[in-house]
Amino acid sequence: MSNVSIANIAPNPELTQVAVDYDKTIQGFVSDQIAPVTPVTLDLFKYGKWGRESLKDIDRTSRAIGSPANNASKLTVSYIQDQVERFALKDSIPDEILSNSPTPTLYKSKRVQSIVRKLKLGVEQKVRTLLDAGSGTAVSSGAWDVAATTSIEKDIDIAKEAMRKALGVGPTHMVINKPTANAIRQNATIRELVKYTGGLEWLRTGELPSELFGLQVIVPGAQSDTAAPGAASAAIADVWSAKTAYFLFVDPESGSDTVTALMQFRNTVSQQAFAVKEWRDPDQSANLNWFSSEVCQKVINVTPEAIYNITGVQT
Repeated sequence: MSNVSIANIAPNPELTQVAVDYDKTIQGFVSDQIAPVTPVTLDLFKYGKWGRESLKDIDRTSRAIGSPANNASKLTVSYIQDQVERFALKDSIPDEILSNSPTPTLYKSKRVQSIVRKLKLGVEQKVRTLLDAGSGTAVSSGAWDVAATTSIEKDIDIAKEAMRKALGVGPTHMVINKPTANAIRQNATIRELVKYTGGLEWLRTGELPSELFGLQVIVPGAQSDTAAPGAASAAIADVWSAKTAYFLFVDPESGSDTVTALMQFRNTVSQQAFAVKEWRDPDQSANLNWFSSEVCQKVINVTPEAIYNITGVQT
């Protein structure tokens, strides 16, 4: 493609709406569920990292009649500056293809959805990488996909207690991929525990209940083809590891100064998330239009203690 500046090209409103709607309905991606999006107004932003003073019993809370309340000790918060990253992809459609399509508008929409899905895949992989790098970890007492294993609930309790001691609160979410979810569902001990509560849902849907052992169960379905471009055979694999169960404390209403595992700081002022631009190739002999979509954000582990991993849950 010839060099061209598209800075002054306004987003296509119809295609942008396609991208935004698709982002809300795309299946299998869980980054927005476990890494709440916080809007920022500039590429540069600051976020707060809190101490644990709210857990310390160092303040005199009682007061005498007629006396004022005592001053609470100051909470410690460090403000860290960071900057959003820009993620963008472009693709083209030749006139010969679009002119011969029975539904050119639908063809454009499908191409935009493909771009958005690839952008979301990149975000999903970054979220998983941050969770994999968590320092809080333990090895499973036994592989969860072994029929005789009775340690699933024990391992979950280990993760809960470890986070409670490190953070002061236990995890709210458990992220496991599909094979691990199947291993839990097929485990005889877990079936016995669940059949009196979520048994009907389990049988009706064939899936784990949305809540198990007091945790929101998140089962990602994102996949990627890791084969080299142009390879004859695909190499499709799950984005999320089958050997790790991730435990997180997630505050869905988190702001820039709260305790939660991960956050997506997204600049929503200079660039609408997943806005789509369309322009004609400057080389008229190419006979094609270009399409691009972009999101400006940064995924950050704002509270390391809010992540705990149990490894070795699959053989």
